[in-house]
Amino acid sequence: MADVLYTYNHEANPGIDGLSASAGFDYSFFKGDVYVFAEYLYSGSVSATAASGENPFGFLKQHYLYGMASYRFNDYTNASLACLFGMDDSSFSPIVRVEHELFQGMTLTVQGQIPLDQDTFTNNEKQGELGPVSSGSHFLLASRQVCGFRGIYGKNP
Repeated sequence: MADVLYTYNHEANPGIDGLSASAGFDYSFFKGDVYVFAEYLYSGSVSATAASGENPFGFLKQHYLYGMASYRFNDYTNASLACLFGMDDSSFSPIVRVEHELFQGMTLTVQGQIPLDQDTFTNNEKQGELGPVSSGSHFLLASRQVCGFRGIYGKNP
């Protein structure tokens, strides 16, 4: 799979910096119980995925890798391990996630994330974009409960 998005500003002529592109693959094994996904992202400095005043949650650097593996224990429970890696500054953020369907229409998700960079391991003050200083935390833990009910014939009420 591949996606390409180009942001063009006629006043600035952004060239390659207006490009945001990703390429990756996914595959499932063992009748869908194991799923793997990997993707590379290039984010030009003035592209739609770049951080800016209009997009404060965008990427600051240009080259990223994302990988994820998921295992389905049964029809109600699955767990995944993922990692976002910033290739420009060697920062990364592993993510562990568990989802369990409590009953039909209600899913509970618990997710933990650890922002890491070179400074985390060596104290060399090379703080990365995905590291604890930039993210503002050393550990993130979130839980979410999603309810979704269907009315008669599968339509929302």
